[in-house]
Amino acid sequence: MIVVDYAKLQGKAKEDPVMIKTRERRLQMFLNRIMQHPILSMEHLFHRFLEPGNWSDVLCSQNISSKKGPESTSPKLTALVGQKKLRNPDLKFLEHEQYAQSLFNALSYVEKDHKKICKQMATVTELYSELGSVFNAFSLHETANPIVTRGIEEVGQAYDGTFLATKAFLSEMDEKLADHLHEYAQFAEELKVRLRAEVLFSKRLVVEIASSAP
Repeated sequence: MIVVDYAKLQGKAKEDPVMIKTRERRLQMFLNRIMQHPILSMEHLFHRFLEPGNWSDVLCSQNISSKKGPESTSPKLTALVGQKKLRNPDLKFLEHEQYAQSLFNALSYVEKDHKKICKQMATVTELYSELGSVFNAFSLHETANPIVTRGIEEVGQAYDGTFLATKAFLSEMDEKLADHLHEYAQFAEELKVRLRAEVLFSKRLVVEIASSAP
C-alpha cells in the first residue's frame, strides 16, 4: 500500500517530468527506510528488487508466489478489512486504531493545506518571472536617461532574483516537507489496516483451531 501511488497514472507520469521526479524521490525514501531496517534489509526479495533485470519475472517466480497469503497487504485486503466489524474488540486495539485514525486525519489535513500554499506560491512565482521579463525589456527601450534605465534594470533583476529564490524555496518545501507528510499519512493508513487485519486473522485462527480440536 505504501508504494501504490508509484504505480498509478502510468501514462501521465511518462509525460510529466515533475511527477517522475517526485516518484523517484519518494521511492528512494522508501528504499532507504528498508535498507535501514534490521530485518527487511536482509530479505531476499528486497535484494532481487535492487538487482538489474525484469521485476515481473521476480514476482512470478515460484519462491515469491508461494509466499503470498492473507498476511500480505493489498488493496483487496484493505477493502475487505475495512468492511469487517469487530465484535468485542480489545480496548488496547481500539486505542491504537483511534490513534492511527487521528494521526492520519491530522497529516491529511496538513498535507492538503500544504498543497494549497504551494499552489498559490507557484502562481506568485510565475508573476515574479513575468514582471522580471517586463522590466528587463522596458530597460532596453528606456535609454534617454541612463539613471532611469539602470533603475528599471535593477527592478527587473530584483524580480528575477525573487523568482529564483521562491522557486528554490518551493522545491525545498516539496522535497523536505511534502514528501514526508505524504509518507507518514500513508504509514498511518497502513497502520489502521494492519491492526484490523491482525485482529481478524488472529480470531479466525482461534476459530479454526477450536473447530479442528478433537
